[in-house]
Amino acid sequence: GLLRVYEAFGDKNDAEAVHELSGKVYGTRRRRALQLALSLDANKVIVRKMLVSEDVATLRLAFVHGKASDAEKRAAAVKLLLNENSALRKIGVAWLAKVEKKKALERFLLDHAALGKKYFYNVVYWVDSVLYAPKEISLAARKHLDEYLLEP
Repeated sequence: GLLRVYEAFGDKNDAEAVHELSGKVYGTRRRRALQLALSLDANKVIVRKMLVSEDVATLRLAFVHGKASDAEKRAAAVKLLLNENSALRKIGVAWLAKVEKKKALERFLLDHAALGKKYFYNVVYWVDSVLYAPKEISLAARKHLDEYLLEP
């Protein structure tokens, strides 16, 4: 179909159309369309749209394959830490745990815990596990978060 045509002949001018197509297909075809849109996204327009999505699969692809800067991804990840959806918060934590240094993670943890009743336990749990758990548990937590970010 149309997706195969874009895969064979698409260029940067087709990124927006391929992204629109991704909203009309499902399953592996949707994933292929999103990955193709990201690969054609020379101006970072598509990745910026995907980084504000509330769809788990779309966000994972944007964080893993999107060409946005670390600063843009960091801002999106920090916003996710306050999302009502625990799966989206976990994506934010997973990306931050993958790229941030210990001091930055400690700051995110303290800032998040300082929210009082508005903080989310799973954010504190995962960041705390990565930072302060015994080595085996910390490594297992990091591995789990890395794998979570890579799930389809």
